[in-house]
Amino acid sequence: MLQVFVAFSKGVYYPGQLIEGRVIIEVKKETTIRGIDLYFNGAANVRWTETKTLEIKQYTKTRNYFSKHISLLKGNQTLSAGRSVYPFQYQLPDGIPSSFHGQYGGVEYRLKCVVDSPFKQVKIIADKKITVIHDLDLNTEPHARESPLLEKQMTLSGLYRTPGRINVTFKLDRCGYVPGQSIPIHATVENESSKTLKGSSVCLKQVVKYYAENKTKVACEVITRLSRGRIRPGNKEVWESESLLVPDVPFSRLPACPFIEICYVIMFAVDVGFLNPCVELSKDILIGSVPLRIGDVQREYNQQGQPSGTKDGIMQSKPGKLEITPTTSFRPVTRE
Repeated sequence: MLQVFVAFSKGVYYPGQLIEGRVIIEVKKETTIRGIDLYFNGAANVRWTETKTLEIKQYTKTRNYFSKHISLLKGNQTLSAGRSVYPFQYQLPDGIPSSFHGQYGGVEYRLKCVVDSPFKQVKIIADKKITVIHDLDLNTEPHARESPLLEKQMTLSGLYRTPGRINVTFKLDRCGYVPGQSIPIHATVENESSKTLKGSSVCLKQVVKYYAENKTKVACEVITRLSRGRIRPGNKEVWESESLLVPDVPFSRLPACPFIEICYVIMFAVDVGFLNPCVELSKDILIGSVPLRIGDVQREYNQQGQPSGTKDGIMQSKPGKLEITPTTSFRPVTRE
């Protein structure tokens, strides 16, 4: 019996980096092989189908980044019982995109190892995925330092005796984060109507756009979400002490892959209820691998005069007890 394994020296690689690894062959008795071949491949693929009347149309797009064959062993070689190890190296090309797996496509890098046995005329194959990360440095992205303040008003329909108005504000300290950081939530909802609002929520969405043959396919997924309950007439809901944790997700954009685009959107929404649409405020943000230099972020905020109460460029909650007025409600947050 012959078993083949492939082991890399690292779990993650970067564009242009040298891959070092080993092919490990284990046999229980003396065995002859006649070759070991390595096939390195990297490619991006997009594929989806659309149905119109009786016609099914398939949209595809492919880009190959590399394809390399290395003969690690040529000719017959007799292996003794036990383990035999064959080291190898391969240099990844510069500028390749990060590994990514999405609903309608992705970027994948693999190594296939083929061991040829001359006696049984069979090939033993070991397939190994290569994980590549293409860094996104937020310090090179001006948008990452923006601190937007979004506002929106809605006048309710005339079915109510006193329709009134809803005022919503939503503020971000910055627009650039890395996985593991938290996004502080600063929002207010003023219910100046006679209607009880169903609730408010904030969520982080991943939006992936796939392009092929002049068509676009969009996949949207809510990554993390916080929500609160009803807001009664005349009350004001304040979000100040909650935050969204950025999970371990692919970085924005997917550089070097022109037909897959990864975007992230943070959205604050108020569910008004029957006969009225939700009030939504949203902003595109960047998720990268290299965080913003905190000192630079702090100086920029100070020059713009906002936000106040920062420490090392990050908004801090005020110490002490929360002051609650009769028209302001602070309620637990539901994490979904």
